[in-house]
Amino acid sequence: MGSYIFHEYDSKVQIKSTFSEQKETVYFLQLGVYSDIEKVKQQAEIFHNYIYTEENDKYHVYVGMTLNKKNAEKIKELLEKKGYTIYVKDMILTEKTFIDQLKQYDLVLEKTTEEEAIFKVLEKILNAYKDGVIDGSQDQRTTKK
Repeated sequence: MGSYIFHEYDSKVQIKSTFSEQKETVYFLQLGVYSDIEKVKQQAEIFHNYIYTEENDKYHVYVGMTLNKKNAEKIKELLEKKGYTIYVKDMILTEKTFIDQLKQYDLVLEKTTEEEAIFKVLEKILNAYKDGVIDGSQDQRTTKK
């Protein structure tokens, strides 16, 4: 009897892993929104590294991202001192490998105030995003949470 109950229970149970998908709020630092790809290239020319997305026939240009709101504000302040208008846009990402990398870069961003170091870290973050999420066809980005 006990064996029958166990087998009956065993055949109907479906275990789903709740840990397979990691969701994190990521703060994207947006340089601007443009209607023409040529304007994107002109406006973002000063940034050797940037990404853009096309949403509703507009090009959104991003020059950095972080998991840490304080880091986002630090980067925004640095770029605004250089004359840029920066918007912080929060989105949810689920790409675990990239999120893990971003956590490591955030540790460096938290500890540095050196401008050149911050720009180097931003470059590495954007390259990791391009390589792992965009080029890896794993764009798991969603809009605002």
